[in-house]
Amino acid sequence: MGTAGCTLGVEEEFLVVDAASGALRPHAPAALSAARDRLGEDVHPELHPSQIEITTPVAETLPEIRAERPATESAPTSSTSWPERPSRPGT
Repeated sequence: MGTAGCTLGVEEEFLVVDAASGALRPHAPAALSAARDRLGEDVHPELHPSQIEITTPVAETLPEIRAERPATESAPTSSTSWPERPSRPGT
């Protein structure tokens, strides 16, 4: 273990919004299935019906987190259009 008993993980929260107005939409349950198809079981529902969460496994080092992050670096643009390969602005 890297630092005497310390672990870390990343949680990313995503909101489902209307593309035209930016208003929250309660479509997270529908997006959840599409997200899990692309990203696996690290996608979780949240209490709010407009929100989903993507997590990394618990890790002991930052390189372990970085190795897990490529799959979660890009949010969906709709419940049916998750990117094939994640991309980050400016990279």
